[in-house]
Amino acid sequence: MKHQDPIDPITGKYSFLVDPAESIIYELNRGMFDKVKRFVSGNTSLDEREIITNKRLYYYKKNSSVFDNSEVITTLDLSDITATELAAYNRPGMLVLSIVALLGGILILIGSFSAYEMAIVLTLGLVLLGIGIGLLVAFFKARTRWFVVHYAGGSLKFCLKRYSMETVKSFQRELYHQKSLVE
Repeated sequence: MKHQDPIDPITGKYSFLVDPAESIIYELNRGMFDKVKRFVSGNTSLDEREIITNKRLYYYKKNSSVFDNSEVITTLDLSDITATELAAYNRPGMLVLSIVALLGGILILIGSFSAYEMAIVLTLGLVLLGIGIGLLVAFFKARTRWFVVHYAGGSLKFCLKRYSMETVKSFQRELYHQKSLVE
């Protein structure tokens, strides 16, 4: 399935903008690094954009792959936004468990045992090492930061994993600045 760009080739503007006269003020940009990373990982079908115009906030996400063909366009009037928050989700317990499992596996493997116990101990040590490595990888994959926009009807949440904190704060400042101009 061919992935289509949401930019209209004739007007050069986003096709999902409510009012063609809207001006794009700020757009979160993942940059060239993200495009290269998506190409290398094979996930070239994901397109995600967060856009502030002089009237609205747009969230656009399109996934075109064999397993998922979805498109989400969320439009919020700036005057309807009540609050924003930066939320970080970490699981320190997972990190502690991974360290305990890794240390336990290493200590078991370096311990001296008789030949009879060796097969059982070696298996246990390798299993603990595998569990520790798996939990460590899961910990780093599960660490996430979210930008949440609250409005009267609910909230909009998008992942900030690939953005610097300075970029996110600039986006947040610009969102509030534009909101103040609309009200």
